[in-house]
Amino acid sequence: GFDKKAIAERKKLIQKKIDLNFTYNLFIEYYNQSLAYKKIDSVAQQEALLIKAYDLIGKSKQQNLSDKKLVIISSLIKFYALKKNLKKATIYIQQAETESKDVDPTSFDYAMFLRAKAYYFILLKDYNNALGFAKSSLFHTTKVNHVEGILESNELLSSIHTALGNSKKALNYYKKYTRTKDSIYTITKLNALSYYQTLYETERKEKEINL
Repeated sequence: GFDKKAIAERKKLIQKKIDLNFTYNLFIEYYNQSLAYKKIDSVAQQEALLIKAYDLIGKSKQQNLSDKKLVIISSLIKFYALKKNLKKATIYIQQAETESKDVDPTSFDYAMFLRAKAYYFILLKDYNNALGFAKSSLFHTTKVNHVEGILESNELLSSIHTALGNSKKALNYYKKYTRTKDSIYTITKLNALSYYQTLYETERKEKEINL
């Protein structure tokens, strides 16, 4: 499928960068690869690549990386919170609290941290705190029209209201979540079709040239 092709291509790119000793922003490639593995439910690979991205950005001598560090650490918080690993989630949330001080609180990077905190408090069964962070995330992601952030915030709010026994609100947020998810699916499908069309045209032209 499309996701597996993307993984294979990025794998080649990562290896090429390593062979050329071009490690600038390599942590981004590992982070993006972890997202790709998440899409195909490869949990072990997702975790390994997130940790690799975390280790690399920690060793980087580049300046002004707080926003990118916060994104990677927030992903680790969410990952371990969903796996119900409180010990590891707590380690990373403490680091994120420190890193977040240098990040714009109105940015979608910071909103990702807010969602990570919501997942963390859900793990603690502290649904009122989780609700506050999920609401803040929805507010900021809506302001900057970050569609994936809006999607995840609505899903979180639906789950939290379900846990709190607010069935009407839970259903309302779930409906918003499904509408956004359908829109993203349509866009993704169109992008995939465009990708394969471009690939087909490229291969056809190459064959014509070789004739």
